[in-house]
Amino acid sequence: MTEQEVVSEPAYIVCEADPTGAGDAFDAAIIYGYLKKQPLKEVLESANAVGALKVARMGAM
Repeated sequence: MTEQEVVSEPAYIVCEADPTGAGDAFDAAIIYGYLKKQPLKEVLESANAVGALKVARMGAM
């Protein structure tokens, strides 16, 4: 990634059940992808999916 590069990924549309912990799940996916040296676009796709999955379910993951 360079200073000129911008990476974005659209959010998933889900029915909200419980947003508690969604940021933690998103952050965990970012850290996991970074440590596995995955491409940034792929990391962001995974993090968005994990965050959306958490929001759509009640309770902890």
